Amino acid sequence: MSAAEAKPKRRMGITTILSSIFLLLTIIWAANTFIVIQMGAVRSDTPHEKYDQIPPWPYDISWAGGQSNWFEDVNYTDIPLNQEIPPDILEHMEDVVFYAYPDQPPQLWRTGAYDEYDGSGWGKTLEDSLRDAGPEIITRSQAEALGNEIYTIVINVTAGPNVGEIELPTLFPTILVIEDSFTTGHVEAGTYQPDDESRLVRYDLETDDYRTLLFSPLLDVPTGEPVLISYEVTFEQQDLGNMAASALEGSLAPASIRNTYGFPTLSGVPLTQRVIDNITQFEGVGDDAFQTASAVENYFRTTFELMIEEPEVFERPDSNQEVTDWFLERGGGLPMDFATAYCVFMRYLDIPARIAKGYAIGDAQDGYRVLKVKHMMFWAEVFIPMSGSSEGGEWRQVLPIPLPPDMGGSELPENMEEGDVQLWVWPNVPQGWVQIGEEFTLSALLMVNYVPVSTSESIVFRDVTDNMLMGTTFIEQGTTLPLANLTYTYQPGATPGLHNITAAYIGPTYDVGNFTLLYVVAQPDPLEPGLPSDRAILPAETIDMNIKLGADNYTGAWEDTVDVHGVMTVGGEPVDGTTLNNDQMQIMWDQTWMGNATIQSDGTYQLDIFVDPYDPRMVPGAHEVWSSYAGEYTQQGIPILLPARSADNSTITLSGKIEIALTVTPTSAYPDATLLYDGSAQMLNGTPLVSETISMFFDGVLVDSDQTNVTGGFSGSYTLPTGQATGT
Repeated sequence: MSAAEAKPKRRMGITTILSSIFLLLTIIWAANTFIVIQMGAVRSDTPHEKYDQIPPWPYDISWAGGQSNWFEDVNYTDIPLNQEIPPDILEHMEDVVFYAYPDQPPQLWRTGAYDEYDGSGWGKTLEDSLRDAGPEIITRSQAEALGNEIYTIVINVTAGPNVGEIELPTLFPTILVIEDSFTTGHVEAGTYQPDDESRLVRYDLETDDYRTLLFSPLLDVPTGEPVLISYEVTFEQQDLGNMAASALEGSLAPASIRNTYGFPTLSGVPLTQRVIDNITQFEGVGDDAFQTASAVENYFRTTFELMIEEPEVFERPDSNQEVTDWFLERGGGLPMDFATAYCVFMRYLDIPARIAKGYAIGDAQDGYRVLKVKHMMFWAEVFIPMSGSSEGGEWRQVLPIPLPPDMGGSELPENMEEGDVQLWVWPNVPQGWVQIGEEFTLSALLMVNYVPVSTSESIVFRDVTDNMLMGTTFIEQGTTLPLANLTYTYQPGATPGLHNITAAYIGPTYDVGNFTLLYVVAQPDPLEPGLPSDRAILPAETIDMNIKLGADNYTGAWEDTVDVHGVMTVGGEPVDGTTLNNDQMQIMWDQTWMGNATIQSDGTYQLDIFVDPYDPRMVPGAHEVWSSYAGEYTQQGIPILLPARSADNSTITLSGKIEIALTVTPTSAYPDATLLYDGSAQMLNGTPLVSETISMFFDGVLVDSDQTNVTGGFSGSYTLPTGQATGT
């Protein structure tokens, strides 16, 4: 058991961080916060549709760093995914969108979501769901009662005509805005200070079914003049432990949710066979929507690449190629591509999902966060149906890719330094190994500043050796420590030998992992039931004996050769004998060892047994023939393959061979003469036949009989009849 520190992530510059944002001229993102409705101005365009034109309104505020509205076609309603990136986008990466303080704990700031996906972009079908914000507005005392941080958000806006509502940053899962917290302010000695008399005359707050907060202010500000507006928000802690414990299958989501965000929405999306094949590997993975969503999240995080270097960062799919297919073909993409493909996976698996957009973490500076254009991020929100939920379930936030460092991915909660977070993992198997088919437990301990984390955080366990997700579990308080315990059973087909097992905690701002080693031991089966023999039958004296289920009965005789063969398997799959230190299969005759057969690369083994009349084990009668394997062990004595024997035996019945010596006198005689005969009868190995009846025949006619004595001897006489014909 060892501790692993939080892994430092690859550093990325301004150019490479572009992939984490990917802005389009046709989308309203950062620009929203730069636009204010001027007092008395009338908007000439239909709300929530594309503007015909928005002229640039340059302004310069030293504290804000200087920004301008460079968007040509502001759009609240859709996210096109197959358009080229604006050529001047790199010039705007450092443009400030908003400020948030305090700077801890860091957050993902949400601005909106979309439900309609057509293969090339996202749109909205619930535009008529706009309503005045009500439950989303709470008092300060209510906010303080939640016990979570209350943030002040500062947006920098410029007065001007022809604009609509502003999408305000809020926190997941519920919009919680502090009542009467909206005001204007200014910078004094490098710090934001509210104005003594607010220049905000009045404002409207609206929300929609996408949980977007829209702000329409009326300001006492001359046209073209910039102004700072602030407001306060807080958040609720989501009980993921309860969600996991109460989760149901995705298809059990309420009809209104499923029909808007679930499988039915893919009916018109041209998914390729490549996409379907990648998704269907997760059919049946997990017992509920929560477990399936976690498995796919882990798959995305560990399989696909964040493509943030030129020229890949500027590549977009052709208009006739569905985005998920393009993403799989390339092996990665931008965050918007990750979120899109993840949502398609979820919807095809009948788990409702939607794409969300916002901003990640931001740059920490003097106690507040600066959120810039480069911090734009996309993620997914998955609806988990839950038993006992009045709303049928809850939305869960899923970021299917770790945050890059320049977006806050290298930060830890509560402003911890790297290395202060540790994850310990170990198997609870006192013997140091576990047998396939037997249940065992893995445990993980998450620590921050050497203090165990007791909140219900999720830990993902994965078998690297077999490239298999073992499962996800949550930290629970144990007898002495809060642990994440996973009960697991290796199924037939698991690779025997030393396994590398990883545990990982993947948080919104950082991830930490560790590994442990465990020997997985198989119980081999030295025979393959019903395996047809493809061995050539040698001459008639060779008995082709295939060790099967004991239902086969063979016959043989002394001086025959019995060809014994079989196949050793583990979990039904042949064992490659060339990989074993012990590649010898023992062939047993009744309870005695007859010889060793070498296990070949295809698991087969073969041994010829000569039925020796002089071998005391080869007495006539029925004999059991079976195989036995002594096991495979490491140098330390850890078993890899346990000792095993064939569960059922084949039977061979041997017949002995007899030798009879006979003397007849005289050899020439006449009719009425008496013939005398004597002789001995014994087995081929010299054993006399005692008290056996020996019959004498003359020209095929029984003429006399005698019983053998203790030495196998017998004797008698026969008188030729008077009419006996002459001749031999």
